[in-house]
Amino acid sequence: MKKRLLRLAILVCALGVLIGGYFLIAALTKDDTETAVTPPLLSVAADDLKTLAWTYNNATVSLTRADDGTWSCDGAAAFPLDQDQVTTMTGVLQNMTATLTIDDPADLSEYGFDQPQCVIDLTKKDGTALELKIGDYNAVASAYYFETPDGVYAVSSAVQTAFCKTLCDLAVKETVPDFQNVTAVAVSDGQQTHTLEYVDAGDAAAYSGAFRWFEDGDRAQALSPDRMDTYLTSLTVTFSKCVDWNANDTTLSTYGLGANAASVTVTYGNGQTFKLWLGSENDAGRFARIDGSGMVYLVASADADALLAASYDDLKPDRLLSLDWDEVTAFDVTAGGQTVTLIADADSGWLCRGVALETTLSDNLKNALTGLTLSTDAAGTPAAGAQTVVIAVYQDRTGWEQLDLTLTETDAGWLASFNGQNSSVSADAVTALTSAVQAVTDSFSGTSVPTTGN
Repeated sequence: MKKRLLRLAILVCALGVLIGGYFLIAALTKDDTETAVTPPLLSVAADDLKTLAWTYNNATVSLTRADDGTWSCDGAAAFPLDQDQVTTMTGVLQNMTATLTIDDPADLSEYGFDQPQCVIDLTKKDGTALELKIGDYNAVASAYYFETPDGVYAVSSAVQTAFCKTLCDLAVKETVPDFQNVTAVAVSDGQQTHTLEYVDAGDAAAYSGAFRWFEDGDRAQALSPDRMDTYLTSLTVTFSKCVDWNANDTTLSTYGLGANAASVTVTYGNGQTFKLWLGSENDAGRFARIDGSGMVYLVASADADALLAASYDDLKPDRLLSLDWDEVTAFDVTAGGQTVTLIADADSGWLCRGVALETTLSDNLKNALTGLTLSTDAAGTPAAGAQTVVIAVYQDRTGWEQLDLTLTETDAGWLASFNGQNSSVSADAVTALTSAVQAVTDSFSGTSVPTTGN
């Protein structure tokens, strides 16, 4: 019995030693999960500031904070100051921490402080003044050198991003409307004006109700539906940069925005109008301003070019045939020795040989018909016995009840004859039409009749 008690006591002691050793090792190897908090480099709270100024690109911007917390530009009270950007600036100063401290810098020029990128001057409500400098960028540390009255540090790029700005960079930009229900667009290059007019119900002078846009009031000058859709999307341009916030007649001319500047006037909605002037061009883009405003912006040159590309040659139909399928009652196509005729049916879609045709087949044929794109290549001369494709479209449209088209193969491509004009047509588009006709014909070669399942 005594031996058992002795053994138990020894085991208890051993266990105690092990437990104690465990806690000792755990204590010695414990991870410190509490990270030391780096204090802000500056003690600058936004509410404590009275003035904020900085010099960048040899220009100084000075702001003053009112009692209600809003900032205004000294000497330009009407300047449309973006308060959010100023909040970002003061927030950067308030929360800035140093990633590196430069102890006893011998020569400040080594850090770029002889010609700083930006000099920031602060004045607190209590009258305390503070000067700060942004120096060179250190690519290895991915940081900017930053001088305060207390020393030189390396800080994140947030301060450079926030303060290396001109006054116009802080302007609240005007915006171009999100145009809805555009009814007219007048485009002037400063000499000649093109007017694009929308006709809601189309016009009887056009062979198809698909045409809703016409140039210069000439109903015979119908414009491409596809090209007009693309053009209308170009109307909502984006201002990339403000370069002047209060230009007058004299300074406007320096931007090429005088009385003879190019312009685009949009009529939309319930008769509202919007006019954008486009001036001269530099490496960064083209100068622009909204009519009646003194703010001058830059827009991408490509966007400006797209706005001014509004002549008939720019927007004329790029397809041989544009159709409003709600008006088409039937059509037939003869190609490759095969003829198919489709008849519109309110219940079954399209009938071919008296039965409803599969939707895929009818859609492919319709798309191939309206997909006859015009080509800039020379049409060439038809040879004896050349292949032809003959198309007839029947419509419920007064004066245009039947449209007849003939495509003829030439030594250089395909020549289309339609509406009294001859045009060159894409060979690939003719091949697609011939294939669509063949697919419909092939669908009738089996024992069953293709239907939509009705």
